[in-house]
Amino acid sequence: RRQREAAEAFCQRKGWTLSDLKFTDKGRSSFRGDKQRALNAFLQAVDDGRVKRGDTLLVEAVDRLSRKGVRATQNLVNRILDAGIDIAILVPMEKVYRADDDNDIGAANELAAFAFQAAVYSRNLSHRVKSAAQQARRDYHAGKRGRISGVIPAWLEWDGTKFKKRPEASRAIRHIFKRTIQG
Repeated sequence: RRQREAAEAFCQRKGWTLSDLKFTDKGRSSFRGDKQRALNAFLQAVDDGRVKRGDTLLVEAVDRLSRKGVRATQNLVNRILDAGIDIAILVPMEKVYRADDDNDIGAANELAAFAFQAAVYSRNLSHRVKSAAQQARRDYHAGKRGRISGVIPAWLEWDGTKFKKRPEASRAIRHIFKRTIQG
């Protein structure tokens, strides 16, 4: 909602018409590119000609495109710009990177700095989340805390103090794995 409203307001200020074509990766991290189905759909739409030269891709920030580092982000940005599509960002400042301006060293440096910042942020966040999960598991095994939050696998159940196997579900899972291994 926040991003849609900001995009609508930005387009209104620019006098632009917001396209009906929308590519949304809700709750997906751009740290791992394989999760960005909507970005891949956008790139396919560029290849198919549904997104045309002269169109503008509007994203909240460069980190919505990629958090995989400077080179990977520059490659992605260059692919979009080379197709003749401008890229508009809203944060940290409203800016349009123009496809027809390939000698803007300031824009190139800005994009590289944003890409670097996004990659560092994601690496740090990933490290913090993993560390917290490891500590939660250590605390659970040491009896310092109850159940660890998250989705419980289908073959387990929580009895209020510990996990127990669900016999029928466990048999079903073993059967699935056995059949998969057998081909």
